[in-house]
Amino acid sequence: MHLDRSLPPHTDSSLLANDMGEFFITKIANIRSKLDGISPSHPPSTLEPDLASEPSDIVLSDFQCQTVEAIRDMITSGKKKSCILDPIPVTLLSACLDPLLPIITNMVNLSLRTGYFANAWKTAVVHPLLKKPGLDLLFKNFRPISNLQYVSKLTERVVANQIQSQMIKNNLFPQL
Repeated sequence: MHLDRSLPPHTDSSLLANDMGEFFITKIANIRSKLDGISPSHPPSTLEPDLASEPSDIVLSDFQCQTVEAIRDMITSGKKKSCILDPIPVTLLSACLDPLLPIITNMVNLSLRTGYFANAWKTAVVHPLLKKPGLDLLFKNFRPISNLQYVSKLTERVVANQIQSQMIKNNLFPQL
């Protein structure tokens, strides 16, 4: 028996990983099926605009490419967490930023221009983490933590910033 105190008791790490993976997949499928069955129990609030009946000129048709300086600012001001999937550790990337910055900027901008998000950027290393210290080591008491490649997180942040700016500019966030 393996005595890792942060995981449920197990004799085979591969079997534990597969069982936990199946548990999380089933949990997500159950949540999705419950959400699909939910219908609105009340009419829309009068505070919210009826977007279906009003023609809108609010359009976000494409993402804006980033300058080398903007990407530099995001890298230097952001978290420096690496993932084992990263080709080089983020600390080394930061130390060699000047020669690598045009390449990273081109990678991000190519994704923004084409709408293509590399398959490697969608791959995650998933670690189970107890929701709260002291809980029993049961599958239901764990949550999956996904670690992604740094450039995928950087690209995601660029997209999120542009979407948020668009929503603020056009007053698209709900009032409540």
